[in-house]
Amino acid sequence: MWRSRDVLGLAPAVILFLILVAAWETLAPVFKIPDIILPVPSQIGRSLLDSDMNWFLHIGVTAFEIAVGFAIAAVFGIALAVVMVMVSWLRTLLMPYVLLAQMIPKIAFAPLFFLVLGYNLLSAIVVTFLVAFFPMVVDTMTGLNSVDPRMEDLLRSLQASRFDILRKAQIPTALPFIFSGLKVSSTLAVIGATVAEFISARAGLGFLIINAQVTFNAALAFAAAIYLVLLGIVFYGMIDAVERLAMPWKRKARVA
Repeated sequence: MWRSRDVLGLAPAVILFLILVAAWETLAPVFKIPDIILPVPSQIGRSLLDSDMNWFLHIGVTAFEIAVGFAIAAVFGIALAVVMVMVSWLRTLLMPYVLLAQMIPKIAFAPLFFLVLGYNLLSAIVVTFLVAFFPMVVDTMTGLNSVDPRMEDLLRSLQASRFDILRKAQIPTALPFIFSGLKVSSTLAVIGATVAEFISARAGLGFLIINAQVTFNAALAFAAAIYLVLLGIVFYGMIDAVERLAMPWKRKARVA
């Protein structure tokens, strides 16, 4: 739930945004900037509401790619981190490959994924997954390893099993790190899906941006980019809402 203090805290940013938009709308014609380079906000607004663009289809395609790629990255990343923390020899074996997967320039190799997997949604989801995967593994491992050693010693003295320590100490300690990783991964998933659509797509917001570039329709490109930003905000907000529910003590600490 948004508190009045949170809403008031956003007021300066909203006022600054409105001032910048008004200045943009006013000064662009004064300096005679061509519409194909920098359309005014009113033109972008008309494009945002243009029913002929079938925005629901394109937003839905991109949102699906983001959601599926991000969900797989989150589940697989958390699971892999737990396994590597619990089994040291697996961490030694797999961590170099996790680091290698992060160091590979996904944007440069994305066309290869499309060649191997085909020019379809699966390829876009794979690219999205690869971009969003690494933060989940690293943040989860950091959280699981940050548990107080005294807590582990106490649980062992009470004959707790390895899974009991994981469930009662490590996972609760790791929750803030996991949600931090989820927030970072959700924003990266938006980038991954967009890059995938840049390379090859028949629908989606990234496809519209590339199409707008070819047709010199800058207003369409700006509108599609705005919807991408809104998608990122929605995913981020959903994770933040779940975080507040999963860690009510954190919310109480903020209030205090």
